[in-house]
Amino acid sequence: MGETRRVYAGTQVSLYQPASLHCSDYSELKLLSFSLKSLVPEPAAMELASVDSTKKRSCFSSAKILKEALVLISRNVKLFSAIALLVFIPSSLLFLVTQLAIKPQASQILAEVTESSITDTDYSRQLLPHLIKSLVFLLSEELLIVALSWFLSVFSMTATIYASAVTYSGNNHLSLRELLASIGRPWKRAAVTYLNVTLLNIGFIILYALALILVTARGSLVFTLLGISILVATFVFHLFMTAVWTLSVAVSVLEEGWYGMRALKKAWDLIRGRRIQAFRLSSLATLAMLPVIGWQVGNNGGESLLLLILRSVLLDGVSVLLQILVYVAYTVFYHECKTSQGEKVSPEGKPHYSLIPTSPSP
Repeated sequence: MGETRRVYAGTQVSLYQPASLHCSDYSELKLLSFSLKSLVPEPAAMELASVDSTKKRSCFSSAKILKEALVLISRNVKLFSAIALLVFIPSSLLFLVTQLAIKPQASQILAEVTESSITDTDYSRQLLPHLIKSLVFLLSEELLIVALSWFLSVFSMTATIYASAVTYSGNNHLSLRELLASIGRPWKRAAVTYLNVTLLNIGFIILYALALILVTARGSLVFTLLGISILVATFVFHLFMTAVWTLSVAVSVLEEGWYGMRALKKAWDLIRGRRIQAFRLSSLATLAMLPVIGWQVGNNGGESLLLLILRSVLLDGVSVLLQILVYVAYTVFYHECKTSQGEKVSPEGKPHYSLIPTSPSP
């Protein structure tokens, strides 16, 4: 006789069935769960009944993942709108501070440096302490803005991924208060993982800089071609690694004890067999963000203050909405990867049923 054990909250319930019944036979599993409702808890029967539907969803294309993400958002619009608002307000303030305060200071310092370079030496020596003090103050402001933006990004990812996972599991009534009360530990794990991601991202920035140096080098066609090759290869690999990094944050948010490099390794293992799909998903997300990024870094000379504020707020709002959609899509992709490997997950590792095939009993 073969045996299938169902595990719930640390308790094993052994259900004997003919050895010919396999876990891959989902129609028989549904009949088995229906006939044994009196022997197992109700949630277990519900999960067995949904096995076939999750199997059908395990091979989503990247476009269908994005479509499923939109469906998830529509199932709890109130919650995702609240998350977007919580992220949008401080993000817009930081963006406006950068545009209206830090950029003018940087322009003023650059003008003073230019002026000192064309004046007499005595004036330059008198101006040097002031320039150093202004530059240190400017760098301090920039670091503060970067740090606040970093923490806000971690909150945005954690809140969105957790809310997406809860909604994906069928709970469409999670409130903002319940969400904020639940993401304390997931946020800490996600922060550790995202810190590793940030350091790895700095490594890619260095590679981009080296490639650009080779491309712009004069008098050597070999160096130019080498730089272009490195630039293209770095960009393609960066796109792929972005998918791994975002998935690692999802792992940290949704699974207890997984953070840092362990989460990155698990994300790498999760997309085994789906790496092309991960690359496509990352490419779609990047293409969606390119117009916003291009508009943000575009020339805004001659704009009035009111037009600058309106443009900044509009761009930041679109950026926040796109980021939330991308995080929801990666949550869907995470669940699809887990399902394809025969795993089930719930936020914070809450107890759930799983089938554990064992060897035939003696």
